[in-house]
Amino acid sequence: MTTTRRTLLTSLLLLACAGTALAGNLDPPAAPTDPASALYTVNDLYNRLTTGAAGAKRTGPFAEPTASPAPTGHTTDELMAVAPTVDNANGATVADVVFGKSFWGLRSDGTWGLKVGAMPLQTLNPASTTVQAGYYAATNLAAVDPDLATANIKAGVSIYGVAGKLQVVDTTEAANPAAAGNMLSGKKAFVNGAVVVGTISAGVNVTGTNGARSIPLPDGLYTGGKTATAADTNLVAGNIKSGTTIFGVAGSYGGGGATVPIPVGKTGQTTVYQPGDNGTWQKGVAPPTPRFSDNLNGTVTDNATGLIWLQNADCFPAQSWSAAITSANNLAHGAACNLSDNSTAGQWRLPNVKELLSLTDFGRYNPALPSGHPFTGTNISSYYWSSTTNAYYPDVAWYVNFIHGHVYYSNKYNSLYVRCVRGGQ
Repeated sequence: MTTTRRTLLTSLLLLACAGTALAGNLDPPAAPTDPASALYTVNDLYNRLTTGAAGAKRTGPFAEPTASPAPTGHTTDELMAVAPTVDNANGATVADVVFGKSFWGLRSDGTWGLKVGAMPLQTLNPASTTVQAGYYAATNLAAVDPDLATANIKAGVSIYGVAGKLQVVDTTEAANPAAAGNMLSGKKAFVNGAVVVGTISAGVNVTGTNGARSIPLPDGLYTGGKTATAADTNLVAGNIKSGTTIFGVAGSYGGGGATVPIPVGKTGQTTVYQPGDNGTWQKGVAPPTPRFSDNLNGTVTDNATGLIWLQNADCFPAQSWSAAITSANNLAHGAACNLSDNSTAGQWRLPNVKELLSLTDFGRYNPALPSGHPFTGTNISSYYWSSTTNAYYPDVAWYVNFIHGHVYYSNKYNSLYVRCVRGGQ
């Protein structure tokens, strides 16, 4: 009974398919014995709809089935279930599909069935920022426009993921643009988009004359390696207020005013002969280093007092006090003692007793002068006049013995040696 039912169903399906194939024409396409009368089966139609598989017709004459149909066949309901349905909401139109590509239209507005897409193929154009509707193949924007490169983009800006070059900057400067005359010769800079080549020459070292207060500097661009110097023999510590430094020279002069105490220098003695003595305390202002400056013109500057001394202490023979004053006052450039300091008569004088005593170092003897002093001809076996008279005995004057550094007085008619000094307060 089951076999009979299956045979009947197969016959009905074949008739249904045959009826569909012959719609509009009731004549069979060919005799049963002719291969042209072959038809696709329902399974062929189902597979075409679900997998796209091509069906296969019989190639020979029609033959009765030798066995009942298998239970794996498909019904027309199953066939209808996999058939495409109308979708006017999401169904594609020819404008939605790339030009030349085939598709099955699902809309009921005249675009049902097999169709060919009409969406235009487009390419990006580096000459235009307009993007036309259509299909664009995947591409790299740098391939579309080779100018999309780091070297062409301003520093700090990124265009389509390409970062700008650090050296690409805006050189616009309207208020104070640099010009060739503002830059060192040969050096280049970009100003308002154009290269500017400098024309300023490099500065040079300059030396001024002795005592010059202003030094003309030639035009040029100066760097830290260039110097401007001037010589001034008066630029010594003794001529500069203590605590002040001028052009690297620290001042040592502390007198000259009621509000400035007169400094007392150290004696130079460092040996302690008894606790609490001079060697213990060593009070006084320490002399500068170096103590003396050889001016290479027959004079020596004492950097502690600022006094300028005649370097040759044996230039004059021993003589009376009055003659010593005259000899000192008449001393001048080129007259004697290898003096070449451009001094004139009247600038030199016989030192007072405190000035003369300021040269002594009580920590030394024979002579009692600071170590390394530059004086020549110091007569260590004789005494040197000061211009100071003994107030109690007006016929005698004070002198300094540079063997031991002691001060005493002598009759003015006696013959002692002469040291000459100039400058001071």
